[in-house]
Amino acid sequence: MKQLSILLCALWVAVSLSAQPRICIDKNRMTLVLTETHAEQQVDTSEIMLTDTLLLFPISCGRNLGHKLRTGDMRTPEGTFRVTSIEDASDWGHDFHDGNGFIRHAYGPWFFRLSFGHGIGIHGTHDPASMGLRATEGCIRLRNEDLQKLRPYIKIGMWVEILPDTFTPLLHYPEPMPVPSSAALAPIEVESPVLTYHAAPRRRHRR
Repeated sequence: MKQLSILLCALWVAVSLSAQPRICIDKNRMTLVLTETHAEQQVDTSEIMLTDTLLLFPISCGRNLGHKLRTGDMRTPEGTFRVTSIEDASDWGHDFHDGNGFIRHAYGPWFFRLSFGHGIGIHGTHDPASMGLRATEGCIRLRNEDLQKLRPYIKIGMWVEILPDTFTPLLHYPEPMPVPSSAALAPIEVESPVLTYHAAPRRRHRR
């Protein structure tokens, strides 16, 4: 009986952990996806893991491509992180050095801090038109209404995966293609069209 209780407890813990929502951020598609994975019992008593999409939102991320290496490089980090704190950001302001000066309420209602450095997180925005653009200093922006929908699912310690950029910028110009000289070009023979001329019939005049 005791072994059965331990087994049921372990099974409950496993199911609980597997059912916890996770966040996946795709910097290429500019999306944040909230998913939940759970086990489903099959007819043959086996189990398969199914993943449901709970929420899908557009985002804005770092202005530059690649993994964040230092403060100020305008990149969004790549990898798997945890949410370390949930902070009320409704009164936060910031100067994004974009010519607009200090912006009040720049981070929306919430800031979900991630386990990377000290200043990277998921937050709202004063500029909802920036969704889909690389416009941040490294954080992940959501529209404020989307951030509010995400808030009930956010828990301390939940996993956040940020996918890497799958393309790299062209760092050099390609070598130009060699152009052959005119002497090396073979003459192009053009067939002249055959023109047929039909003379108009002569009219005979009676004298």
